[in-house]
Amino acid sequence: MAFISLIFFSTFMSMYICTLKITKSRFIGLLSSALYGFSHFAISITLFYRSFGGSFIFIFMPIAFYGMYQIALKDHKKWWIMSLGVAGLILCDLPDAVVVVLMLVFSF
Repeated sequence: MAFISLIFFSTFMSMYICTLKITKSRFIGLLSSALYGFSHFAISITLFYRSFGGSFIFIFMPIAFYGMYQIALKDHKKWWIMSLGVAGLILCDLPDAVVVVLMLVFSF
C-alpha cells in the first residue's frame, strides 16, 4: 500500500509542477493534478489492474507534454525535458508509450 501511495503522490506532484510551470497559478495546478490523479483510468490501472508500468506512465506523461510545450512555444533549447519524459515512458511501458508519443506528435 505504501508503494501505491508513492505512485499516486508522484503522479500528483508531476502534474502539479508541470501545470504550475505553464500557468503560474497554484489553484489551477492543484485542480489539474486532482483531476488527473483521480481520473477513472489512472485509478483503474493502478488499483484494479495492478499494472505498475501503466501506473508509472501517469508520472512521466505530464513531463513529456511539458517538454513538448517548451519546444513548441517557449525555448527550443529545453528539448531535454521532453526527452526525459519520453525516455521514462518508454522504459515504463512500451505499448502505452507508443500511444503517448503519437499523441505528442499529433497534438503540436
